[in-house]
Amino acid sequence: MNGAQRLPLDEPVRQALSAATEFLRSARDENGWWNDYEVRGPGQFWATAFVGASLAELPEGPARAAAAGAWRLLRGSRGPTDGWGYCPKVPGDADITSWVLRLAEALGEDDDPRAGEGYRFVAAHLQPDDGVSSYLPETAQPFLERVAPRWDAWYASHPCVTAAAAGLRGLPVRARLLDRLRRIQRPDGAWPAYWWPDREYPTALAAEALTAGRPGPPSPYARHAARWAARRIGPDGAVRTAQEPRAPPSPPPSRCAPSPPGPGPRRRTPDTGRCST
Repeated sequence: MNGAQRLPLDEPVRQALSAATEFLRSARDENGWWNDYEVRGPGQFWATAFVGASLAELPEGPARAAAAGAWRLLRGSRGPTDGWGYCPKVPGDADITSWVLRLAEALGEDDDPRAGEGYRFVAAHLQPDDGVSSYLPETAQPFLERVAPRWDAWYASHPCVTAAAAGLRGLPVRARLLDRLRRIQRPDGAWPAYWWPDREYPTALAAEALTAGRPGPPSPYARHAARWAARRIGPDGAVRTAQEPRAPPSPPPSRCAPSPPGPGPRRRTPDTGRCST
């Protein structure tokens, strides 16, 4: 639903957005959280930030009200470290904190002191290659050593994390993240992913970040990405992923669960939607 405000809202589109909004509103638990699979908890920070940020892009009404409720919950919640993590029992990470901040920005709450803490937290994850890592060892290592010890991927920058953070207008290191995205775009126009099984997610976020607030003509990097995306649309108008070409069109994005390191590619598991090695 990201970018829905820029869609031509004819009646079929309005009906689809309304139905999707009502489904999402009804999917909250009794306390107002959206939840995902269990990792020391049901993923309420991650799911609530992602869904809330998507709903916040819709016009005023039930969707924006639900997004505002999501921000209130997240603003008043803390985990074992700064930032926001997958759930209250998991250390904060720059990826999920970026999605909380995307929600705050969409609602005009980015001047809140809690958002300011989040910006500083994400900026601290900037790596020497100008990308953003998920975690910092000094804050997350005690927890991660029990989950997947000696796995350096936790602390390396990844395009999918960098792209989510690069869309933040208030992030002080944003220019460096945008430079990084320009350097690592693939020749076909897409951006690679690490925590996700397909490239649609980081490509959409990177193109959006490189376009947001840009004066004059669209970014050539975003145009290249748009051509890649257009080639992904099938004869029936649907987009099916490279990982699951026979799956229903456009499966919802699902973040990879923290899983032990292994040599194989990460893939979506059909029972939970998560990724594993």
